[in-house]
Amino acid sequence: MGIKELNKVFWTVTLSNGNLSLLNDLRVYAKIDFTNVFSVELLGSYNLSPKVYLGAVEKLGLKPSECAMVASHLSDLKAAKSNDLQAIYVEMPSEEDWSDELVKDARTEG
Repeated sequence: MGIKELNKVFWTVTLSNGNLSLLNDLRVYAKIDFTNVFSVELLGSYNLSPKVYLGAVEKLGLKPSECAMVASHLSDLKAAKSNDLQAIYVEMPSEEDWSDELVKDARTEG
């Protein structure tokens, strides 16, 4: 439901290390209607590489500052932010093994 509402205002994109076939199967099975599905397979590198974040932005025809990475992995968000994308952290305690102090520091750093 949330993605459908976001799609009324924004493009929603999943960006993953998974291959396109797997990502499309997951999208269909989970019934998550992202407007775009990007795989590192298309971008010739892996997450945390500038080539991934900037390649996805380029495929959308946008500037990095017009995009936001929404993730529960601080390393992804730091990499996206270092390439001028906005960063939105979704805290999922079971996803990170970072201490509360490191999460607090990351928030302070923006």
